[in-house]
Formats: sequence, C-alpha cells, structure tokens
Amino acid sequence: MSQEPTFVNSIVHEDLDNPDDVVFYEIWNCSRETWLAEEATKPYRNAPFEQAGPMVIERTLNWLVSAGEWGSRLTSGKHH
Repeated sequence: MSQEPTFVNSIVHEDLDNPDDVVFYEIWNCSRETWLAEEATKPYRNAPFEQAGPMVIERTLNWLVSAGEWGSRLTSGKHH
C-alpha cells in the first residue's frame, strides 16, 4: 500500500477500554471514486481480513474530510 502513488499515511488505533476494537485509518490523496476504482480492488487488501478470519466481526468503510489539523501536515494538499 505504501508504494501506491496517492497513499499518504495509515494509523492503527486500539481501544484501551475495548481491546477487541481496532480502528485502522488510511489517508489517501485522491477522490472516493478514484480510491474505489483503483485501490479497493487491489488483491493485497483481502489478505489481512482472510488471515483474521472469524476475529473480524465488522468491517466498515467511511470517507472523512479533514476539518482541521494540528501538529502535522498529513492531510494538507489536494482535497477531494
């Protein structure tokens, strides 16, 4: 994923109060339509979920728009 031209960063969060909850954020510099057409279909995207098997109860995709940023410039640049 890190070799993809529109990839910016990814972050994994574990919930201290709910250790079974894990949130994985990906930051991309492309539109939702571009990501769905070009990135969502990449074969490497299935491997983590296949390996996790029954441990994955739910997987949701959300598109969030940065409303502000402090301490870094991860979301600066082109916005779609």
